[in-house]
Amino acid sequence: MRSFPFGRAVVRRGAVGLVALGLFGAGLTLPAAAALRSSPRLAKTVTSVSSPSVMLQLSTVASAASPTQLRGWLRQICPSGVKPAGRIVLQDIAGTDGALLTSYLDVIEPFLPGASTHPCFGKVYVGTVEPNWTGTGNAYVDGVQDATFVSSYLAQSAQVARAFVARYPQVTTNWYVTYEANLNDLYYPSVESAFQTLLSGEIQARSAILPGREVMWSPAFWYPYSSYSQNTLGMSGLSTSLTTLFTALRASGGLTIVDLQDYVSGSSCQPVSNRMTSSDAVSWVKFLRGLTNAPQVLINTEQYGIDCATGGITNGTPSEVLARESYYQANGLTLGPAFELRYWIYNHE
Repeated sequence: MRSFPFGRAVVRRGAVGLVALGLFGAGLTLPAAAALRSSPRLAKTVTSVSSPSVMLQLSTVASAASPTQLRGWLRQICPSGVKPAGRIVLQDIAGTDGALLTSYLDVIEPFLPGASTHPCFGKVYVGTVEPNWTGTGNAYVDGVQDATFVSSYLAQSAQVARAFVARYPQVTTNWYVTYEANLNDLYYPSVESAFQTLLSGEIQARSAILPGREVMWSPAFWYPYSSYSQNTLGMSGLSTSLTTLFTALRASGGLTIVDLQDYVSGSSCQPVSNRMTSSDAVSWVKFLRGLTNAPQVLINTEQYGIDCATGGITNGTPSEVLARESYYQANGLTLGPAFELRYWIYNHE
């Protein structure tokens, strides 16, 4: 694991769909698909809520719901006649082989803008495929700096995006960058430069398919702001690196939205001093908003919980999730698409 300016390990839900429990260099790693399969099926139904802003992880939804069940969930949260107000992120839309997950996408299409026969979401942000890094280290630091891996990923991602537009031409598609990041790691210029190459490649490729569309990305900070902000050198370097990144991305076509993961759920099994709080998340959003050329910054309120004994993803605690959402709104944050749909439904009965 790459050390940060504070040198501590973290729990993460990241770009390759992993939940890793790191304990000072030795840890337990569990694929997200397996973790999601261990989560109980939803015991609640939603009867009267407005259109939400949510993420849907298609690569794992089959473990929780059939296409028919997914259609039922969408109808529950978006009853007929609701004026579209929410945003949905299709976090990934293809398997590792690059084939579209059409059995679910065909069900989702009628709920999307442009092709909608059942009004629901005002905007859709379409991702592509999770990066499948099999080398040493992780996809966020080591994989993103491997030029051969990144080139192959960009080609596969573009192919998946083209396939989506070809199959669903009526959908008013905006774009989502599936490859996530730990923004604290961009303190290192080599990592920032690597993400600049990756993100510029994604933005330019998507613009070639459908120009002028919004582009969303959902990275995280893995360190609590209350601790990291005491490191003057770390904050200065991070400010410089992220300003460099956002300035370069604006020149390459523009990253429209950062939907920052609050990382409260993701860090919940760490020692107390390394857990992200709602206050930390607010401070990180304000930090990003203050950077030159920063895009719009929303907050991704993580909806799930973690079983610290197994590392499995579980349903969140509704009262805690709702309190977090209220706290963010009271502190001037805008709720963005939240990870993930099946847990959002459970929390918003």
